[in-house]
Amino acid sequence: MSEQKLCMITVGAIVSIAAAYLMASSFYHITPAHHRTIWTQFQRVKYNETGTPGLHWKSPFVTGINMFVGRDKDEVSYNCGTKDGITFSGTVAITNQLLPGNVLSTYLMHGRYPDKAHIYDNAEFIMQGICAEKTAREFLVDNFNENDELLGDKLEEAQIRGKSGLVIHKDQVKVFRPVATNSDIENSIKMEAEHLQSTLTAHEKQQLNKKMAILDKDKQKANDELSRARNIADQLRKTDTQETELARLQDKLKAEKERAEIQHNMDRANAKKEADVTNTLAEAKKKEKILVAEANVAYLTPAKLQEEAIKSFYNNHKHTFGNKGELPGLVGLLNMDESN
Repeated sequence: MSEQKLCMITVGAIVSIAAAYLMASSFYHITPAHHRTIWTQFQRVKYNETGTPGLHWKSPFVTGINMFVGRDKDEVSYNCGTKDGITFSGTVAITNQLLPGNVLSTYLMHGRYPDKAHIYDNAEFIMQGICAEKTAREFLVDNFNENDELLGDKLEEAQIRGKSGLVIHKDQVKVFRPVATNSDIENSIKMEAEHLQSTLTAHEKQQLNKKMAILDKDKQKANDELSRARNIADQLRKTDTQETELARLQDKLKAEKERAEIQHNMDRANAKKEADVTNTLAEAKKKEKILVAEANVAYLTPAKLQEEAIKSFYNNHKHTFGNKGELPGLVGLLNMDESN
């Protein structure tokens, strides 16, 4: 195979692949993240709904237009002039966002790039108005910090008035320091500021010395008051300690008194108990003796007394009957009945 035929075959294959890809890509559309897709056919909006991020199948005659709905930071350059005839060139940064729900209406009213008219053109126009209302010193130094808020507020009003569907994030609107184009006012202001600073430095030094003297005096006064307060606190602390010690001694005496009273009551109770026991024993002995006496009275009748007397007589005397040494008298004594 010749090189010419091989080259023709390669070119034909590439053309066929490109044609197939183009034909296939006409049947689908990919919506990137942070975008919404508007579907048009022959430059007219075909559907009332927008496509969300992802893959969408479509007809070859339908075109998808992607609209960015994330936060967008636009930097706008401007030229303006102040009311005292000094011109400036500067830049502003504006953070804005097209809301997803406003994509279709914004496209129908303002086209695919609504920020061209509503952000860039409006920002330059608004900055020219702010600049024209101030002197160069006010615009550049005195009221420069107000420019961010002024620009944000006026841009927000312009979006509402123009129905752009854009939201201005006013906290992220920044006006950068401009440069004068027909004057050396920056150097003049800088020199004036340095001179004023040197003048103020000497005056401020005097004022600072005065303030330091006052502060030293106040500090000494505060230290004296603190010392007095500490002395008073020490006195009060001592007084509190003495009162606490006195209260502790009083509590101790009260407790000892209570213990003494309790001991006294216990001793009285014990003495009373012992006395009651003694009286009880005495009463018992008394009753015992009475009972014994009564028993003796009942027992010692006249007959009993006579009997006891006879026993005592015979137990304490020796009696002999008959002649001395004769047995019958002794035997008779032994055989004698006691009752007789």
